Amino acid sequence: MRVPVEIDFGNNRYALLRVTVTGADSQFELPLMPAEPKELLFNVFESVLHEVKNEKWHDQ
Repeated sequence: MRVPVEIDFGNNRYALLRVTVTGADSQFELPLMPAEPKELLFNVFESVLHEVKNEKWHDQ
């Protein structure tokens, strides 16, 4: 399923992209961004039936 993701950079700056989710636990890599994201918001248009578990942001 392709899920819309809004990336919030702060200071009223955003990017929107779609990621592919396969199953209950999916991982993906963000493309190179112009700044460090402050927050990722999944399914911002509420167009996909889902349950979301929010996690704190961390670098790997």
